[in-house]
Amino acid sequence: MIKIDIRKKIAGFTLDVELEFGREFVALTGTNGSGKTTLLRLISGL
Repeated sequence: MIKIDIRKKIAGFTLDVELEFGREFVALTGTNGSGKTTLLRLISGL
């Protein structure tokens, strides 16, 4: 099981993300500008 809790303040906006994954395949999808890369950078610590 993987648990991820992230809180990031960006330009006056606070992003709170809580994710929990079991033993399954996970895909991150969304439109351009929806924050996919930002989320991956937060998870990786960049």
